Formats: sequence, structure tokens, C-alpha cells
Amino acid sequence: MRRKPNADTKQFIEKCKNDGWELDKVKQHLDEAEAAKMTIDLNSFIEEDPDESLSTLPSFFTVKGPHLPDGQSLIEKIFIDCDFDGTIQDLLKYECVRNTPLSLVTLSTLCARRNENFEDLCGILSSNDSANKASDAYYLLDINPDSLQQVDAMIQTLNNKQSLSQNNEEKFQNLFSSLPRQQIWRLFIDVPSQIMENGWFGFTNREENYLDCMAKGLIFIKNTINLPLSSQLLVGLHSSCTNDLGRITAGFRTPTDGFGFGFYGSNDFRHLPTITTAGYKELVSFSGQGGYEINAGANIRLTYDGTDERSIALAVNSTIDEYNTIIPTLTDTNEKLKAISKMISKLERIHPFCDGNCRTICMLLLNRELIKNNFPPVILYDPNCLDGWSTEEIILLLKNGMMNFKSLVNGNESIFGKTVEWLQKHGNGSEECEQINGGSPTASSPPLLESLLKMIDTLTNASIGLPEQKYSNNAPRFE
Repeated sequence: MRRKPNADTKQFIEKCKNDGWELDKVKQHLDEAEAAKMTIDLNSFIEEDPDESLSTLPSFFTVKGPHLPDGQSLIEKIFIDCDFDGTIQDLLKYECVRNTPLSLVTLSTLCARRNENFEDLCGILSSNDSANKASDAYYLLDINPDSLQQVDAMIQTLNNKQSLSQNNEEKFQNLFSSLPRQQIWRLFIDVPSQIMENGWFGFTNREENYLDCMAKGLIFIKNTINLPLSSQLLVGLHSSCTNDLGRITAGFRTPTDGFGFGFYGSNDFRHLPTITTAGYKELVSFSGQGGYEINAGANIRLTYDGTDERSIALAVNSTIDEYNTIIPTLTDTNEKLKAISKMISKLERIHPFCDGNCRTICMLLLNRELIKNNFPPVILYDPNCLDGWSTEEIILLLKNGMMNFKSLVNGNESIFGKTVEWLQKHGNGSEECEQINGGSPTASSPPLLESLLKMIDTLTNASIGLPEQKYSNNAPRFE
């Protein structure tokens, strides 16, 4: 995600430009910014996107799409072009540059280029209260206290209502009946893709049956929502939302399934940065258990050495057992949300399946557990953040997702870019869609509403027969 510079950063960049980006002048302007208590965003881009068509989008979303040329962030300019003669730690001694989130992916790359120790740098950032203070999520999600108060009030109201009903299926039905029928698909697609890939069309061009499979996953949740969470149920949920795709292996990963994934930096064209300073600290702790390892260098990656189905099953069982033990004892809504966040992020980091983890865990399972515990569903800006954000930051991400859900219930589609009405008329044949797909829409692209309406009809009318004993407490565990 390319960030536009704030007012202080614009002023700083302009001064440096006027002085030809001479290193002595850059240092002088940093000293001036420090003295004036300015906020310099090192991750913002030197050249702004001339396209102003995104002015109505949330302030943190400043890029039109992947066809834009790459740019250079301010921290890269200082170290690469200006050849800053100190260490990265020397630069971060300036308070004025530590008041906005720092891209750990960019820092990792710079450390690798300059032979500096990334672990030491992260230790300094994690221990310094002024570094990335409050939370990266506040800045990245553009959250204000009033919005959080509104979400907390909504949660409390829902808890008061839902506590009268012990039937989780009723809770599910009540919440989804409040969402306009034509908006259900938004639960399954991250917001940047909705904005830049014309709603559902980008996903269905890549995976023709994606929405239909996700609908089956939602039906699975509805039909099993009164059952306790178990590893068997998790495997069943994964199968329900991936079987018809024909390319994803069912069940947990095996020794032949390679495993390793990287994290996006804040300069990535589509998403929020998927790793933060606080999240990295949690990942380091997680990676010391059970063969997982986090590697920093030209990228930050989480890998697993010696994958086998049994160890994966044991890790999943342990995580779910811990969650099932603690969640019934909690009465405070924030503590419940914390328990759900920890469980979901740990399962996502375990990455039990060879593919389809995010859709299974971060979209479907997450909403299942939220509804069971009297929270509204979420439409997350970017569910990929659940790997590398901290628990406290994930809680903010979830509350932001609840705001998104409430906006749709209230008929406000503006945060998602194109409205469903616009997509019905123009979606798959528009110029923007052609740019994204590298030409005209593919032959496999569905007619304008076929996939969407099929998904909704499947959800509202169909039923999948699921023998309860298969997922009950008495069912054999995956061991």
C-alpha cells in the first residue's frame, strides 16, 4: 500500500528536493523537524499519485491498482539515493520519524543490503514505547475513538439481545437477515480487491467457483454452529469451501506439502502491511515452538521445517482445546474478543492446510466464533493481517470490520468503491477490469449476476445434510 505523505512529510520532502537531496541538508532538515516536533512518515512515497479519483476512499487507501508503476518510499530515498552514513538505528533515534508505522519488510530489506542486524533493530522498536506508539492499526485503519465507542455500544446492544437466545442458529439467522441480500458476497472478498478488481469479478475470473464454494462454507457454519469447535469441524469447514475448486488438497498438510509464506510491506500496491512491530514480536515467540521459524532478509517469511500431519493436528488440537476451555468462562466482551483473536491468529500461523487457510480460518471460522459469542460478523479490510499483527491490533481490525458490516446493513456501500448497482451494469466489461486482467474479460468470466445470485440462492434455499455425530464431542479426534 503506497502512502501519501502527510503535511509535515510534504514540507520535509519539498525542502530536501530544493536542496538536491544533499545528505548534510537532509540531516539538517531532520534536526529541524525534530525540534519542531513534526511527524515524518518514512513509508510515504516521494512522488504522489497524480490520480485524484480516489479522494472519496478511506484515507489509508491511496493507490488505484497494480498497473501503477512502483515508486520509492522516503526511507529508501534517504538510505539508497542519499547514502545515509549512519545506521538504520541512528535514523530511528529521531522521535519525529517514529510517530507513524514503520514497514518491517522495508527495514528487513535495508538491513540485508547494509549488513545490519534486523533482530536488534526489532528489539529496539519493540522495547521503545515511543516507537509505533499506541498501535500501528490505529494509524493504518484510520480509526478514531468515536468510531470505537460506536462499535463497543453496538456490541453491548447485541449482547443484551442475543443473551436472551441460547440458539446459535437463531443468532446467525438474525444477523444475516439484517444484511441486504445482494451484499453477502462482500464477506468473502477483501476490501482492496473489491475496490480495484470490480467487486467479485476479479476473484471469479481467477477462481470461477469461488463464491459458490464460500457460500457452501457459510451453509456449513449455519448447520454446525451449535456444535463445539473441533479439529474435525475445522477440516470439514475447509472441505466445504474448497472441494469444488478441484485444486486444493483436503485435510491437513503432509510432509510432501511445502510450507512458507512472506509478509507484505506497507509499500505493497494492494494491502495493508501484514506485519507490524508488535506482531513481529509475537511471531518470534510463536516461531520458537514446534519447528516454525521466522526468517528476515530481503523479505520476512514464516516457514515450517519437518511438516507432518500428526504434528499439525496436535498443534491445532492444542489451540482449540485452550480456546474451548477459556471462552465459556469469560463475561467481558473485550476479553472474549481477545480470546477469539488469539485463537484465529494462532491457527492461521499454524497454517494447517496446504491452501485455503485464510478463507477457512480468517473469513468463515472467525465469523462463526464471533456470532456464537454475540458479536456481529466482520468484513475485514485485509484478512491477511491476521498472520503478522499483534492480538491487540487484530482486535482493532475486527472492530473496524464490524463497522464495515454495520455500514452495509445501513445501506452505505461507499467504503467498498463500486456499488452493486454499478457492478451489475458495468462490472465485467469495464475498462478497469480489462486493465486488471490484461485484456478483455476471460471466457470463464460469469455473466454479470449469475455467480452472485447463484451464491445467494444457494445460501438461502439449500441445505447440506451434516451428520452431527461426525463433528460432536464424541467424534474421533485428528491425532
